[in-house]
This record gives sequence, C-alpha cells and structure tokens, in this order.
Amino acid sequence: MVYDPSSGKSVGIQVKTTRQKSKDSNKDGYWVVNVRPEDLDKKSDSFQVPFVFVYVPEGEEPNPRFFIVPARKVLDLCKDDWSNYKSKSKDKTAQKLIPLGPKVAQLLPYEDKWENLRTL
Repeated sequence: MVYDPSSGKSVGIQVKTTRQKSKDSNKDGYWVVNVRPEDLDKKSDSFQVPFVFVYVPEGEEPNPRFFIVPARKVLDLCKDDWSNYKSKSKDKTAQKLIPLGPKVAQLLPYEDKWENLRTL
C-alpha cells in the first residue's frame, strides 16, 4: 500500500525486486507468475493492482531503479514472455508450470513513472 499525500489517496501495489545477475542489465528479469501457459488468462484476477519493479544494480552503493507498471500491462508482458519462450523452446507443448515475467529491457518505458499510481 502506498499513500499519495497530495491527493489523500492510498493504493495497493505489488512489489517485485531483483538484483543484477548479468553484465547486460536489460537481460535480467522478474518472476511474476508461475502458471501453465494455457491458464494465463485465468490468472488475470491476480493482476488487479499496479506493480513496482525494483532493480538493484551491482556495486558498493547501488542506486535502485524503479519501474511503475499498470496491472494490465504486466499481464501483457507475461504473455509476451510466454510467446518468446515458446518460440525458442524445444518443448512446444509446455505442459509444465512456467515462471513468467518481464525483462528489465521491457520495463524501460515505465522507469520512474510514479504518476502511473495517480491514474487509478
């Protein structure tokens, strides 16, 4: 839950955090949902509040980066993740649970977009 003192409103949020794992930070990503791909649309109820993705780069004094993404867009990014996985995977049936979520590169348009919380 976050509070905006200028409007006097509060809103629930989901927060996901990851540390830098690869030299190219755009390849790092987040795990949002673990689901059988055919059930992804049934999980849409899980995407009711905005997400704040926190990215912690390497370094002694890392400056975290924040990406503020509307809930429905996160679901779309998970669907994109599934499409990418399916196109590269040898397992075309994918009957198992698959962790889905956006890569940092996909979140760049949402960096420091705190106003996305005010539009609710």
